[in-house]
Amino acid sequence: DCDGSCLSDSDGDGICDEEDLCEGLDNVDSDDDGICDDLDVCIGFVNEDSDLDGICDDFDPCIGFDNVDTDGDGLCNDAEIAGCQDEFACNYDASATDPGECIYAENYYDCDGNCLSDIDGDSVCDELEIVGCQDESACNYDALATDSGECTYAEEYYDCDGNCLNDSDGDGVCDEFEIAGCTDSSACNYDDSATDDDDSCVYPEDYYDCDGNCLSDIDGDSVCDELEIVGCQDESACNYDALATDSGECTYAEEYYDCDGNCIVEVDCLGECGGTNYIDDCGQCVSEDIPADDCLSADSEIPSQIYLSQNYPNPFNPSTTFEYGIPLNSNYVDLSLYDIHGRLVETLFKGFHSPGYFSIVLTSENLNSGIYIIQFVGSGNVVSKKITVIK
Repeated sequence: DCDGSCLSDSDGDGICDEEDLCEGLDNVDSDDDGICDDLDVCIGFVNEDSDLDGICDDFDPCIGFDNVDTDGDGLCNDAEIAGCQDEFACNYDASATDPGECIYAENYYDCDGNCLSDIDGDSVCDELEIVGCQDESACNYDALATDSGECTYAEEYYDCDGNCLNDSDGDGVCDEFEIAGCTDSSACNYDDSATDDDDSCVYPEDYYDCDGNCLSDIDGDSVCDELEIVGCQDESACNYDALATDSGECTYAEEYYDCDGNCIVEVDCLGECGGTNYIDDCGQCVSEDIPADDCLSADSEIPSQIYLSQNYPNPFNPSTTFEYGIPLNSNYVDLSLYDIHGRLVETLFKGFHSPGYFSIVLTSENLNSGIYIIQFVGSGNVVSKKITVIK
């Protein structure tokens, strides 16, 4: 105010509140050192802590330095020397007063980077040596190996994975090992060592094994059952089969005939092949047991010319009878039946015939109703009769 008194001095210490650093405290700064008494550790000392490091000047050996001896080792902070204090460190500093960063050698090395132990002098520490194959051509080559170890190599013609270096056909067999041959196990010349088929396989014929033996031959005749031919094996038979391997039925020619039905011996007077009938003294064809002159004393009646009677009954069904006669020296006759148009229906007899009177029965079994002609030819004469069949 106008009297120089503070308008506001709450603690009555004569220092206006606006300028009082220790407002509300008694004897705020009794030694005028700028530190409130309640906070001043050096009350009563002049310049008690001039460097404000918390140490009264009377006791401060490093007045003027901040935090003079922070670590309490008796050295002012500004005089401290930071450095590595570990004698085993590569950067150990014997003059260091405060601990600093230490640098150490890597395991197995000294501070100059030299191995502590390197027996083989290859600059690789013994503890770090890697034993392995150092041959780049080996299958187990180790690029990290520092000491030579055992090497393994691929077999010749193979790579390290066991694959062929050359396998043009892709069959897993190296070209250098390929063996040409028959690879079909069913072939006679199968080669189990062959790796490439060369189309040389040979197979047995059907029904045979590779030794030419039948696979099935029940009768043991060296002809396979599937190839057996059943047939007549008798060369004298009409149906002889030169290819037959198994016996079959044989058919033979009748006596005196060949297989084509041709007579191979003389024909007798009755037209019988190999027959024994002959012409007697009367010119008749007689059996061999009749003497040749027997006819001269015979009482039998012989017609002078061919004779044919009318059939009886006529018309007929189912049968009718004819009588006919043959004179001497007229042994060959023809007795036949024709239809109304002159077509041959049936030959009743044709050939050599002994003389005399005879009869013959004709049935209608194979005839239709109608008119037929019966004709008898002999000795240059022809006799015909008309007959009728009624059904």
